[in-house]
Amino acid sequence: MLRLIWDILKDRPSLWVRWSKAEILKNSSFWQVERKQSLSVTWKCLLDLRVQASANLVFSIGSMSSWSIWYDPWFQSTLLVTRLGHRVIYESGLSRNATLSEVISDAAWNWPANVRQLREISHACEDIPIGQCDAIDWQVKGRSFSFKSAWEATRAPHPEAP
Repeated sequence: MLRLIWDILKDRPSLWVRWSKAEILKNSSFWQVERKQSLSVTWKCLLDLRVQASANLVFSIGSMSSWSIWYDPWFQSTLLVTRLGHRVIYESGLSRNATLSEVISDAAWNWPANVRQLREISHACEDIPIGQCDAIDWQVKGRSFSFKSAWEATRAPHPEAP
């Protein structure tokens, strides 16, 4: 199932990804889709795996980043809207559809200073480098998805047999 999430995030050229983006995502982020009763069992499982998937993703941020500020788990594997709430979006003066490129200026972070919570995020972002372009990797920068690493990341730990 994590492979399907990876395929969506990497925009793999497949009929299933195209169908999913047209019929399920409908121009919204994978991370924003609500878990509705009308969704297929597969899609319900995919949505249930979002926390595990985001914990294994490494986001590289480019100066013209198209990652959503609020609705992509680029910051410490969480969505800023979940972490800070919807009020921060309003107070920041940034739109709900704002991308990271809107808080990057001359390859440096430039967050609105009028919101206390965003000042904390700004401080934490000082350690996040801004590169040439966006990229998403699996567990380690430069690594692609593998079934083995996905299995190891999601299976329950078992003690070694004596």
